[in-house]
This record gives sequence, C-alpha cells and structure tokens, in this order.
Amino acid sequence: MVEFHDPKFKTKALVFVMLFMMMLCKITMTEASSADESEQTVLVIGAANGWTNWSAVEAFAEGRWKLQYADLEGFGDTMQKEGFQAALNQWDSKLSQTIKLLQPCAVLVCSKGLNVLTHLAKENVWTGPSVLLSPIPNDCLHNPGDSWESQWASSMDTLFSEVLGPIVIGVGTSLDEETLIVDMMEETQVCGSIDRTQYPKTFEKCPSWSLYSFPGDHSWNKNIANAPDIALLIDEALKNSMTASYISGLLIETALPPIISSRPSSTVCSKSR
Repeated sequence: MVEFHDPKFKTKALVFVMLFMMMLCKITMTEASSADESEQTVLVIGAANGWTNWSAVEAFAEGRWKLQYADLEGFGDTMQKEGFQAALNQWDSKLSQTIKLLQPCAVLVCSKGLNVLTHLAKENVWTGPSVLLSPIPNDCLHNPGDSWESQWASSMDTLFSEVLGPIVIGVGTSLDEETLIVDMMEETQVCGSIDRTQYPKTFEKCPSWSLYSFPGDHSWNKNIANAPDIALLIDEALKNSMTASYISGLLIETALPPIISSRPSSTVCSKSR
C-alpha cells in the first residue's frame, strides 16, 4: 500500500472529499425537491361516508400525488334532521375556503358527496378533475327533484354543463350499483349511451368521462383490497388536466379551516393541458 506523507497532498485530498460529499448532498436535495414539486394534492371530501383507509390508497400513489381529507363533521346528523341543504349550508363557506387555500389537483367524493361536488361546481369553486365513488343524488336547492329519476337528471345536467373534468366514476359490481347508479345515469341521456363493452366504460356524449366497476356493493371502496382501484381512478382523473384554471378566486392568506387536519405543502398544479 502506498502512503502519501506530503501534507499539501493530504489537504487537497480532504478538500476533494468534502466537495464530493457536498455535491452528493446537493444532488439528493435537488431530487427530493423535484419530487415534492411534482407531487399533486387530491382533496377527499368526507360527507358522512363511513371509513375508508385513505392511507392505503395513498400508498399506491408512489409519490405522484397525496391525499388531504376534509371531514365534514356532523354532515350526516344535520342531513337526517334538517335535510341535505341544511348540511350543505353548514359547511359551504369553510369548504369553499379550503379549496381556494389548498388548490388541489383533483377532488374526490363518495356516495352522497355527489351533490356536494355539483354545488361546488354551480358556485364555480371547483370544476376540475373529479373522482366519484358510487355517487347518489339528493334533493337540494341546486338539485331539485321529488323522485330518484329527477334528482339524477338534475345532477347529470350540472356535471355535464359545469364540470370541465375529466370525471372518473367508480362503482361496485352489485345489482343495486348497476341499476341505481349506472342505469340511472344512462337513462337521463345527458351523456348519451354508456358503452359497457369497453374498459373502462365510456359515455357517448361525454368523452372525458369514464366508468369503472369493481367487486362489491355500495361499500366496495371501504374494502382495503380495493385501495389500488381507487388509486387507479385518481391517476385517470389527473391525466391531461389543466387544474390551475379550474380554481376561482385568489389564494386567501389565512389559516386553513378546521376541516383540514394539517397544512398542505406549497405545491400548486400547473397550467398544462
């Protein structure tokens, strides 16, 4: 083994090692920063939808996006006692503020959350990429209807006219899901016929819409085995989106309302088509 006794050489070697280590650290930090900047935020709105393991869903994102959960606490109780519109009124302001602050790249709703989404679209708060898990309509001011059919027709009209999309829908394979959701959406003819021979199913007049079916009934999304399926729906919704233009208003420089558990990162969606 050759030994070097020249102190100048040792100093130069030490400096070289230090510079090399600093370069490695800089590369690592740059890669981490790039990952943070590319990570997109998806807002999950919980309107008395029961428990879904969102951590398991997010695990399949592999850094492409992260989930922020907005729990509309008491929504179900208010809806049962005073109606859907009263529950909507209770959370309207805070939910709108949350979206303007968070600037998500997509919004996900479950079941009765359908008309939370259509309300946000009517108010021009959110009209971008949306994921609907087993959506069902409700009677309210912006979605009037004294029958299941009329409530579906009104909901479909709003989705078609107000939500720029894309819209990605996931339902269970049970008979109830097929007849009460898929068949009802098609019967409105707002988006024409549904091509059930394709995977995913497609809508004749709504090319940016897609429909997936997964094993289970109305609670299919609560089965942890379907976590990768929900992640798939989110990935589909984020494709080719131009989300930044969907958010109305300016970023409000105030604290997040209590429906969001933690402050999100500063990531903002890009204006890419």
